[in-house]
Amino acid sequence: MSIGPILLDGIERCAIELVNHPLMRRAEQGNVAPSTVARYLSSVHYLVRHTPPHLQLALDSARRNGEAELVNYFERKLEEEQGHDRWAEADIAELSQKFALASVPEPSLAMKALVAFVEARLRSEPASYVVYVLFAEYITVLVGPTWTSALQRHCGIPIDALSVVTRHAILDQDHVASALSEIEPLLARANPERMLEMLEQSIRHFREFCDDLARSETEPPNSVAA
Repeated sequence: MSIGPILLDGIERCAIELVNHPLMRRAEQGNVAPSTVARYLSSVHYLVRHTPPHLQLALDSARRNGEAELVNYFERKLEEEQGHDRWAEADIAELSQKFALASVPEPSLAMKALVAFVEARLRSEPASYVVYVLFAEYITVLVGPTWTSALQRHCGIPIDALSVVTRHAILDQDHVASALSEIEPLLARANPERMLEMLEQSIRHFREFCDDLARSETEPPNSVAA
């Protein structure tokens, strides 16, 4: 079974859902507050800060399993993904200065759950991290520009405070193209059903993250974690 087209279809269907998500609609209506954007950026910082150590864990696991294709892939990705957490840190500082935010909100619990889920899976199934990376990069390419444009145009969020998304949206175009050319050999030894389930669970966790941010917009300000 050729798994690449199935994974792409699942990610593209997720993108359509996210473009129509209540959080996106609120952004297009100018109803996403700076505090929610700060929580979003705090959560993204938490996510990208875990990327290098997760890649190292996946690399070590692939080496133990003697999976040369995965080893080469994770070595390359580990080099590519260094320092991206600093983009999010700069964004948070820019946003905090622009809107005089008193503190940076804690990352969403839903984002923490996503990171924990991914780490648990890659420790025993390093190939599953290939699926997660494809999801993370392709969904950023598909949805990132719409999200940042809505925040900038309708919510007054400076584009300089969203560089962790805009930079990834550009870089990940090439990353996704490379992944598509090598996805079949990378997952040749993997269980296709497990890989599809990895995508489904990654999507579910990310959807819950978006739900969490949307809910924070309907709660009283003092109910949002700070």
